[in-house]
Amino acid sequence: ERLVAWLGMILGLVTVVPTQEICFARYNSAPGVACLRVEVVDTAQEKTKGLSGKKFMPQDWGMWFVFSSTGRSASGGDQPQKLAFWMKEMQFGLDFIWLNGKQVVEVTQNVAKPKNKEAEREIISPSVPADGVVEVNAGWVEKKGIAVGDFLVY
Repeated sequence: ERLVAWLGMILGLVTVVPTQEICFARYNSAPGVACLRVEVVDTAQEKTKGLSGKKFMPQDWGMWFVFSSTGRSASGGDQPQKLAFWMKEMQFGLDFIWLNGKQVVEVTQNVAKPKNKEAEREIISPSVPADGVVEVNAGWVEKKGIAVGDFLVY
């Protein structure tokens, strides 16, 4: 009986996070496909937390923040918007793949982990409206050849 209670406590501490495989079809760089597994983030609470506090992210993994017309979330409108992100409590660097619908509209590469609390408040934002972003480990975009004009497929 104690064993069952103990296992229940442990299992209650483990959170199962749904993931999905997505791919980027490359058209503007070397033709091909680059795939990764992502955690889909579409609630306000999940978006606020993001990757904050995580120690690392496995290679070929990412986090997909969905805001509107990607068809995965009812939150937000159908129009792309000016998105803004910060690196609060980040333990590793990131690349940002900004999306409008399923098309890559901008990439922000090699954003370093913040060196201090003030640096955590710096805003990372695309220069064009977007309705989603995929965060991946710094260097992934260059390694996989992701570029503006490529398409997300899932």
